[in-house]
Amino acid sequence: MTLLSLSSYLPAGDLARIVAATLLASLVAPGAVAVGIAGLDRRDDGAVAVGNTLIGVAAATVTILVAIGIYALVQR
Repeated sequence: MTLLSLSSYLPAGDLARIVAATLLASLVAPGAVAVGIAGLDRRDDGAVAVGNTLIGVAAATVTILVAIGIYALVQR
């Protein structure tokens, strides 16, 4: 009975999509930040092009993760 009322309040498909987006972000975001930090270090060491590329990859990854999270919350 409780499960039935819970599923009418929060459909399982929506909950699965939110959990999937959260898990994806929690696994990928720290790696993206680490890549960005490595890019800052490379830029300080003189490899400006490589550093800027790594920073761009990190920023794009985090932006995509935010977009996936918003998409998972908004879609019905």
